[in-house]
Amino acid sequence: MNNTELSFLVFGVVLLLAIGFDLGLLSKKGSSITIRKALLQTVFWVALAFAYFGFTWLERGHTLALEYISAYLMEWSLSIDNIFVFILIFTFFIMPGCCSLGSCLPSFFEFSSSLLGLRLLKNSNGYYTFLAASS
Repeated sequence: MNNTELSFLVFGVVLLLAIGFDLGLLSKKGSSITIRKALLQTVFWVALAFAYFGFTWLERGHTLALEYISAYLMEWSLSIDNIFVFILIFTFFIMPGCCSLGSCLPSFFEFSSSLLGLRLLKNSNGYYTFLAASS
């Protein structure tokens, strides 16, 4: 097993453990989420992201690590913006029961659109021109 395979294996194991920890211990049904609990969960995930940043810096170099942390911070700022939009929509339509569906569907659509964008970037040089012209 080479260094790259070991890095991906460690990443996969840590990711599965973190998701299991989050869904199993931190998100128990019937318990209310307090501000303290929400802050602790946020600190846990941000610390895990920065630990991965450090791991990437050591294993793959500073360029890839800085690209990762830049993308992470950009995505985090966009997710904070989406929280305000969700609050406005749920408050306006008064839909308390759709929070689980409302959190799963955007993730699915974001993943699907990311895959579509990657396919377009891989297969078309014209897409680069479109992005350069639109910025």
